[in-house]
Amino acid sequence: MANNQKAFGAAGLIELQNSVDTAQPAGIGSAFSFERAAGRAIDQVRRTCVSVQLPYDAVITYVFCDDLEGVADQNIFESINLVWTSDSSIQFSQIENRVILLSRSGGAGCQSKATYGNFGAQANAIAALGLSAASAVAFQLGSSQVTLYPLGIVSDMFEHRPFGTISKLLIGSELANTLDHFDDTWTNAPAGHAKLWSREKGHDHVPIEGTEKTIQEQMQLILAAVDRSGVVVQEIPNSEGRADLLLYSDMPSGRHQIVLELKVLRSFSFPSKRKDGKISSVSKAVNISNAEEVVKQAHRYRLTLAAQRACARLYDMRKPPLEKDVVTSSEELAKALDVELCVSRIHKSAQAKRDDKVTQELAEKTAAKGDAR
Repeated sequence: MANNQKAFGAAGLIELQNSVDTAQPAGIGSAFSFERAAGRAIDQVRRTCVSVQLPYDAVITYVFCDDLEGVADQNIFESINLVWTSDSSIQFSQIENRVILLSRSGGAGCQSKATYGNFGAQANAIAALGLSAASAVAFQLGSSQVTLYPLGIVSDMFEHRPFGTISKLLIGSELANTLDHFDDTWTNAPAGHAKLWSREKGHDHVPIEGTEKTIQEQMQLILAAVDRSGVVVQEIPNSEGRADLLLYSDMPSGRHQIVLELKVLRSFSFPSKRKDGKISSVSKAVNISNAEEVVKQAHRYRLTLAAQRACARLYDMRKPPLEKDVVTSSEELAKALDVELCVSRIHKSAQAKRDDKVTQELAEKTAAKGDAR
């Protein structure tokens, strides 16, 4: 037909068809970067293993397919997830001891319905699919190791690399959220009230002796229980003092750490601070100094211990009404030094905590009504 020669841009239909016939399938060929695709798989497995303490007896193999839809038989594999490696909802249980098929780009994927308890069994399953020569990444978590096979699992070309996981407490807002929960359910709850307040005749709002140490020890237990893939240690000596708590995970890329410092704001000191056993009031100036000091400590210990983050937590045990400007300078200092500072109130009783929360809720409702007008 005459219109077969009609030009599209600089090419006619015949030339255009010839170029289509000889073009490689989309996503395959020189554009495929095994390192990049393998990196996405490694990041995803590390994310799903965040609460798993390695070494752990499990094997996971990722295999890159030229034709994912053609290979992923519905009788053998679950449905294809088009955003597999970027889907943060995927759990470790979904990939443990399974074979994972990925598109060449490393984005779409699906997991086998059956589980395979060792790498040999997974290799046999991969061979049965005709994918022995396909690029693959094998995670043998029992040896904390990932092996890269750019030319397939039967090739003599492979590379072993160490594989570790980072505690979820070191990522994002997980630590802050965990400590908020700890404060709501222990520090500022009946269990904490019973342990943190001293019973002194004629006085209230007197913290016990060693308040910070008591909170620190209980906090260490809670943090260690929340995520066993990391380590939480206390009283770490360094050239400038002793860090209250240090959270860390050892990774192939190095150690990831957070320094956590604690201080208590108080209206009265425990009687043992005086020889006569009487109760002393704590001045505003002392509380301001303590609030600033916890920020300075967190900042300096982060530098001396080469930690990635510094956190400071102030526990406010003062007797109402509170002078709000006591923490103003410490908040400004924290911003300047990039220290994550939180002020947590500890009430004298559950009723005081409840009354304070109701007051806040009523204030928020009043403010919301004002905004709606």
